[in-house]
Amino acid sequence: MDCGFNPNSARVGFPAQLTRGADIITNSFGYSIGVAISVLCRIIDHLTTYGRAGKGILLFFSAGNQGGGGCSGAISTLLRPWGSYGKCMSVSASTLANDGVTEVLAQFSNFGPRISFCAPSNSDCSGTHNPPTVYGAWTGTILNNGNAPRNRQILTTLNAAANTGNNNITVTSIAGMTNQAIIIGNPSANISPSEAKRITGIPDPFQFLPSLFANKANGTVVNYGNRDYRNNFGWHLYATPVIAGVAALMLSVKQQTHLD
Repeated sequence: MDCGFNPNSARVGFPAQLTRGADIITNSFGYSIGVAISVLCRIIDHLTTYGRAGKGILLFFSAGNQGGGGCSGAISTLLRPWGSYGKCMSVSASTLANDGVTEVLAQFSNFGPRISFCAPSNSDCSGTHNPPTVYGAWTGTILNNGNAPRNRQILTTLNAAANTGNNNITVTSIAGMTNQAIIIGNPSANISPSEAKRITGIPDPFQFLPSLFANKANGTVVNYGNRDYRNNFGWHLYATPVIAGVAALMLSVKQQTHLD
């Protein structure tokens, strides 16, 4: 028991302790309306003092998506205060500039002197991957819930050119295809040769979303597979777990590391 926080509380709804326990906790939630800061601070104090057998659980909080006007349309300096607490770590988001090389602060990301780390994410609030204008973040996702194939199951080619803005193509064969996902062109850092799409209708020509960002020539490779990946993810939901994952790798090597 610490500062009035009892991890063995018998109150209805209080979660049972994990058998293994947590070494790292990553959080991307916003300001918790109705939750007293003093209460959460006591919880944080307990986790960072007694967690990991007294070595302290590492707590990572997202900085928030209100920077520069952000995705909510309003600039904010402290809508997510938890990362600013002395025993926590706050994570902001970076992305690539139009040159595809220079790392810059993401348009939506909060920033300031309380930031502990900055990790790669997407460029803006659109969730679109269209370099060099905007960059998305590639990641695995819930099975059959993404817009990009996990691996190539079928290979075919365009049998007619497709222009920017089109949301349908014709291919040499649709044998074995269902409503899954495609990458038009071989995967590349440049959007021109490759684009990931979620199939919405399989008759040839079949339909997909979003529409093409660039012209595709007749004969362009089309890779097909289960839509278990996505390239339209990002924000601090992506950046914060990236940092937490790096921390997990570090702890796997030096398990006796203390929070302080």
